[in-house]
Amino acid sequence: MKQYSRHFRYGLLVVLALIWSACAGRTPPEPAAPVTAPDPSDLTPTRRIIVQAAMESMGAPYRWGGHTPEQGFDCSGLVVYAYQTAGLPLPRTAREQFQQGKQINRRQLLPGDLVFFNIPRKRTDFHVGIYTGSNRFIHAPGRKRQVIRSDLDNPYFHNNYAGARSFF
Repeated sequence: MKQYSRHFRYGLLVVLALIWSACAGRTPPEPAAPVTAPDPSDLTPTRRIIVQAAMESMGAPYRWGGHTPEQGFDCSGLVVYAYQTAGLPLPRTAREQFQQGKQINRRQLLPGDLVFFNIPRKRTDFHVGIYTGSNRFIHAPGRKRQVIRSDLDNPYFHNNYAGARSFF
């Protein structure tokens, strides 16, 4: 019995050594996006105004072509409204916003930047939202829905992520 235990322990040590050596050279993948929000006091007043306008719009109804809280919003209308609240003019459509903004990667996102998503079956159109920090964004998701906050790691948004743009 003792002989079996010794062989078993030796084999277990060999297996563990092989597993450890296989993993030793690997480094964990870098996170796709920041997991904590920047300190709000570090944000510029313009960024704070944009995020505040978007947050105050949560619950407003979706309306295609809408760009005010009273009439409702489509995705790009919400972005135009929040940026106009801060005194920054933006192009009206998500496609134009995507083309004109400065490209940034997910690790560079700051509250107030824009996140864009491909729309399945519509190759030239984009969905857009306003990044709020902590891997989340506010957007007008579509018909019969309201302005909400969503997570970039939601499988739909993760799989359709097209990029981010900054206008600062």
